[in-house]
Amino acid sequence: MEPPQSYVKHAAAHADLHGAFGADRFGAIAERIARFFGTPQYILGQTVVVIIWVIVNAAAVTLRWDPYPFILLNLAFSTQAAYAAPLILLAQTR
Repeated sequence: MEPPQSYVKHAAAHADLHGAFGADRFGAIAERIARFFGTPQYILGQTVVVIIWVIVNAAAVTLRWDPYPFILLNLAFSTQAAYAAPLILLAQTR
């Protein structure tokens, strides 16, 4: 299936412009990661990890590395958001 003619004309007219990430390898990888954050596979995978994290830390006696209220899990989410938000915003401009 070919892209619409209007898209082809637009892409040709703006071929010299590069996205916010640039045209280098880092830009392509960063954009791929940013686009993955919105996929159902990512959301499902993250949900499974959180469920396992909470179950292990709530039920296990010897494996509790992050007891309730799960401060380490909160730190992991904050760190992820600190990296994901700029990548997602920049990918929207690419």
